[in-house]
Amino acid sequence: MQDEAAGTAVVLRAPAKVNLGLKITGVRSDGYHEIQSIFAPINLYDEIVIAPNLEGQRSRVNYFSPNNTPLNFENDTVTRALHILSEAKISVPVVDIKITKKIPAGGGLGGGSSDAATVLKYLYEHFAPVITDSQINYGLNSMALKIGSDVPFFLGRGATLVWGIGEKLKPVKLESFAVLVSTPPFEVLTKDAYSWFDKECELTHGAADATTTMIDEALATILASGVSGPYPRIIKMREIIEIMKNDLEKPVETRHPEIGILKKALRQWGALGSLMSGSGSSVYGVFRSLNDAVTAREKLQQQFPSTYAFFACETLI
Repeated sequence: MQDEAAGTAVVLRAPAKVNLGLKITGVRSDGYHEIQSIFAPINLYDEIVIAPNLEGQRSRVNYFSPNNTPLNFENDTVTRALHILSEAKISVPVVDIKITKKIPAGGGLGGGSSDAATVLKYLYEHFAPVITDSQINYGLNSMALKIGSDVPFFLGRGATLVWGIGEKLKPVKLESFAVLVSTPPFEVLTKDAYSWFDKECELTHGAADATTTMIDEALATILASGVSGPYPRIIKMREIIEIMKNDLEKPVETRHPEIGILKKALRQWGALGSLMSGSGSSVYGVFRSLNDAVTAREKLQQQFPSTYAFFACETLI
């Protein structure tokens, strides 16, 4: 990798994620929802090019589709990351940032959060006056959380148990598997999905219940243990299938029945389980091998209009 600090462009990749289950445990007094989930990064990437801007007065962030069509994102996460670095008095040189979006926006795959984390981490590590590793982690995590609740996860790599509002993280080991991500031709805003959940669920009208756990008892053990480091054993695929429930799925599917149609179609073509990722609109199926996912993708591409996008991927573990 070339180094922007040395005056040359650097190319970075920002991975997507899928939620292996999502449990809403309550709502805080400030309105933020507390969750439990396992985030699994997958090998679907946005490409980010950071290059020095020797003529401009300010850094610029530009987004493009895979066919190089300019895109416009209002209040985008990478621009927010640059603002937060500036507020922290970290002297980042004027740069041009080009982001080629391969991760569908508004699909519950974390593309915006991943872009922000990737840029934040790179610029922080190159230009912040750091003394110790703990200061690196503390500073990065604090700044990442100001951008969005999913951003701290993307500072690391590998599957992670996430709880609180996204700031509490614990690495986990998963049995490897493939996923077929299916994205319909519409976006679901995160704030809308949670608002729909609030209207339909009494849980959010009470205090957050920190003891509420997901279905699998192993996850409760992770939360309760004071052991540092990753969970001590590999979580098997059968356990992953068991926790594939998403509290946001029903309220989103009520308004977008395509979610349920995609889930059913994925299982029809061999998925061991299917689920909406995050707040949607993407739905994914779990497959034992990438070949199985590719075969299912071919079937679904014939079944659904060309406005639907399908990505055969593997988990990054």
